[in-house]
Amino acid sequence: MKVNFIVDGGNSLQGSGIYSSASRLARYLKTYDIEVDINGKRRSYDIYHFHTALPTSFIKSRLLQSYVKRIPNKFRPKIIMHGHTTVEDYHNSFILSNHLDFLLYPYLRNFYLSADHVIAVSQHNKNVLMSYGIPPEKITVISNGVHLSNHVHHGSEISQKKELNRKRKKILKKLGLPEDGLIIFSIGIGIYRKGVDIFAQLAERMPNHLFIWIGRQLPLWMLTKRREIKNARQTAKKLKNLYFTGFLNEHAFLSVLDYGQIFLYPTREENQGIALLEAMLLGKTPIVSQIPVFNWLTHEYNCLKADNIDSFAKQIEFLEAHPEKIRQIGKNAQISVKEHTLNKTAQKILQLYTDVLAN
Repeated sequence: MKVNFIVDGGNSLQGSGIYSSASRLARYLKTYDIEVDINGKRRSYDIYHFHTALPTSFIKSRLLQSYVKRIPNKFRPKIIMHGHTTVEDYHNSFILSNHLDFLLYPYLRNFYLSADHVIAVSQHNKNVLMSYGIPPEKITVISNGVHLSNHVHHGSEISQKKELNRKRKKILKKLGLPEDGLIIFSIGIGIYRKGVDIFAQLAERMPNHLFIWIGRQLPLWMLTKRREIKNARQTAKKLKNLYFTGFLNEHAFLSVLDYGQIFLYPTREENQGIALLEAMLLGKTPIVSQIPVFNWLTHEYNCLKADNIDSFAKQIEFLEAHPEKIRQIGKNAQISVKEHTLNKTAQKILQLYTDVLAN
């Protein structure tokens, strides 16, 4: 089976959930003896799998449709699209993103309807796609998935915890913060939709804890809600307990995840949230926004939920007062996320490819 992943805007998307999930999935499908190219140039493929919905992707899909119509059904390649991109997910992100609904709704509807099948990364994502008029039988829910082996640690669990606790205390001491302070982190491009402004305000309100935001910081002119983003960046410059790291390589990224205890995810909208899955896989305690996409998580079992700055602060204070809950909720989160391994994702997508080609 030959598959071509269409991932447009690769350079600008680097570090984003879409780019990361597509590249990981491509590598993993190859372990199943599937020939996968990313933006390949071969003359023919069995599957063309679109991961982006940019104008270039739309044009490619239209050209591809014209091409496949000239091929007998028996040999006709199929078009699969990931439903990552939605109007709701685009809000509060880039310039003009809150003013283009009248264009984006028909654009995305026509784009996804042109596919033989659409993959939704969560039930919430499927519900949104159905609201655009995409038939439910044309949509299959398959998680983005996370890769277990990237997060495997060696040595005994007790020695690991002792070493990590030592490193946490060393970092906090070096920064002049209380050694019993918490290390709280988040992951994502620093945009308003992700809640970077909420993260900065919490750091300002809670000076005894270290707050680390991992992710690219784009030029302000590219973003909506520029005043809020600018204020967050200025707050980071003046506080000793708030850091915006920018994009990190895998080693540095995993090191921060190791030291951190709480994954704070104040996002305003997600289709799934791959960063959340990665943090849960490491047994980190998630504090997430109380939005529909996280309905699969249970408050005080495998996460804590909050819906404004005050309630986010309240959940952090709760964990500070009950440190045993950090371990307990983190462990439950780690168990829950095992349903989202990349191994299971690849198997489901391979089955979808097989079914679509058979029809």
